[in-house]
Amino acid sequence: METIKIVDIVGDKCTGYAEGRKIFDILNGLLLQGLTIVVDMDGISFSSSSFYNAAFGELIIKYDLAFLKDKLHFKNFSAKDRFLFSRSISLAKKVKEEVA
Repeated sequence: METIKIVDIVGDKCTGYAEGRKIFDILNGLLLQGLTIVVDMDGISFSSSSFYNAAFGELIIKYDLAFLKDKLHFKNFSAKDRFLFSRSISLAKKVKEEVA
């Protein structure tokens, strides 16, 4: 199991698409290897919906949801993080349905 500490990669502020895309690229590479990943949000002082859309919404569009539920685990998510993550996932599911 691989642990990804977001703060070590993008700092304590996850403010936009660029930071999210960096996380997506790392997670995507690990998922392509079949690894199970723990995403740790410890130390994050601010996050935005565009970060979550780029980092996690793109994963929902690319991968099967059951696969992601098996391979991705989350740690130290604040209530705001969970809310933004949930919104991002809902939006990505709608996009995926429209494309299919």
